[in-house]
Amino acid sequence: MKTKLKTMIIAVAFVIIASTTGVLAADILYSNTTYTEINNGKDLQITVSYTASDYHEGEQVTLMVLLGSDRVLYDQLQPETPTNIAYIDQTEITGSEGSFTFNLAKSFVEENKIYIKLGSNTMLTAKNAIASIITVDAVALNDIKGVVGEYISGYDGNYAQKGTDVKFTVNRGVFPSNIRCRVYDSANEVWGEYVSLTPDANDVITIDGEKITDNIEIDADVFREGVYVQLVTRDQYKAFVKETQNKQICAIFGTSPSDTYTVKGKEAFWSSKYNAHVVWISSSETLSTLFGNIEVTEGVAATAIDYNGDLNGNGRTTAADATFVKDCLFNSRLVSTSEMQLFKLDVEEEDADGFMMITTADIVKVLKMAVGK
Repeated sequence: MKTKLKTMIIAVAFVIIASTTGVLAADILYSNTTYTEINNGKDLQITVSYTASDYHEGEQVTLMVLLGSDRVLYDQLQPETPTNIAYIDQTEITGSEGSFTFNLAKSFVEENKIYIKLGSNTMLTAKNAIASIITVDAVALNDIKGVVGEYISGYDGNYAQKGTDVKFTVNRGVFPSNIRCRVYDSANEVWGEYVSLTPDANDVITIDGEKITDNIEIDADVFREGVYVQLVTRDQYKAFVKETQNKQICAIFGTSPSDTYTVKGKEAFWSSKYNAHVVWISSSETLSTLFGNIEVTEGVAATAIDYNGDLNGNGRTTAADATFVKDCLFNSRLVSTSEMQLFKLDVEEEDADGFMMITTADIVKVLKMAVGK
């Protein structure tokens, strides 16, 4: 499954039109565009100035503001209805200089490329284009969903500033993987090549602000929607035996016991307590190094962890099993311990002792199970 995220980089292009309606038509030339923020920054007040020559009494100048295209687009079901005209005005030419002032919602400018057509009368033809007259240095990030919403944190705003790096943290692991972005080339109306976004050692991804020059698209391969990964260190889990030295737990949440998951080729167990697949992996692994290295086999049930308190595997739960838990907790176990036994240690189901953590509460629980409580 792929989830695509799109962020709009504001580049407002104006197509200023010098046009004629015949020998009597005025010559309209663009002069300048200015804008100010109004209504607490929600709107822009834009002024487009022009010069006029060869005009005659009663002749009109027309301004048209279009969204997303330098030509008028029409509704497919209602061919006479334009769909992208944001503003249109016409006034009599009264001198060699003039201007139009109008308001646009700032969100229009941030989410669309804006084109202005200026010409005498209503004859607006596409020539004399002047690009990027207004640039609002905000990057709309409010469309980021999916990957960002499910798997990353650290960026809370709806906008970034052009030229300023955007950083976020991959905090729920392996899914998604292969995060990448590409930038649009408005001049040639084509997308650039994808560039991979590689998390650093702290699982932070940085998008270079200097590269954000136009619309940008962020894309990622999502292994399975709703599936995420958590890494639990040995110190957090508190199973202190030689087998856990330089090891940590990789827990895969949002999965089903009817499927089997492998992490770098190593099969994970199913934990009904955590509702997750769990496996011991090297402590040197990070969410970054695990990208693309988790696989699933559907319809093949994983080996389940039995939290029956029988740690030593003799078929009975006794005080010896409570001692087994104590030895692992206090680093006094002298014989080898299997990975299945390490997971069976967390027998306390109420999680009063802390999620994915071995404590004295687990010792007490095994003792109670040994006497039938």
